[in-house]
Amino acid sequence: MGEKKDQDDWNFKVDEEHLEQVQLKKKTQKAGGHRSSDLLKKKGTGATSQKRKLTVEGPKKKKMTRAAIARRDAALKQQAEIMPPGTVSRVIATIIDYSFIAGFYVAGVFLTPIMNEHYLKFLREKGINQTLDPELLNMILAGGFAFLAALLFFFIPAALFFKTPGKSMMKIRIGHPIIGERPSKFMVFLRELIFKPLSVASVLGVLIGFKNDGNRCLHDFISNTALYIDD
Repeated sequence: MGEKKDQDDWNFKVDEEHLEQVQLKKKTQKAGGHRSSDLLKKKGTGATSQKRKLTVEGPKKKKMTRAAIARRDAALKQQAEIMPPGTVSRVIATIIDYSFIAGFYVAGVFLTPIMNEHYLKFLREKGINQTLDPELLNMILAGGFAFLAALLFFFIPAALFFKTPGKSMMKIRIGHPIIGERPSKFMVFLRELIFKPLSVASVLGVLIGFKNDGNRCLHDFISNTALYIDD
């Protein structure tokens, strides 16, 4: 029984040398862990790493070259050349034009006494008696002066330059209904002298301009013309 009791007693004493080795190993592992965490912090992958700020730049606007600007301006000009003017612009241009012609007539009224004197002198030299009523004569002389002035300063320039004074002020030109072709100067002359006054007087000729895409009035169809924005 005494031997059995000695065998059952366990010896729990740990070798001191082994204990020192275990403690040294733990210290080494702990020191290694601190070093790895320090390395992670330095690399910026640790918990205390600073967040990188992302700067998002908007799309940069491309600078247009001179060639691109020239192409854009040419395209805008070509588009403007095929655009009909607005109704208000046309009405204002017509009012300005007929105001010019009315101004010529008013000028003729003021010049009637001078013209009457020269007219009577001419008749006496030819031995012709003046049989017209003086008031009618004054109207004819004033109208004749207005017609000649309008012919020289209004209708002929309109046929040559495809613009009347009113259209020039409102930036409108007379063109051909087919893009790229030029209207006949003679037809433009007749348009302003005959077709347009009759069309405006009928009112219906002007209202036709609201019923088509090109805003062409009756006098435009008769003279084969169309109005465009002159930019």
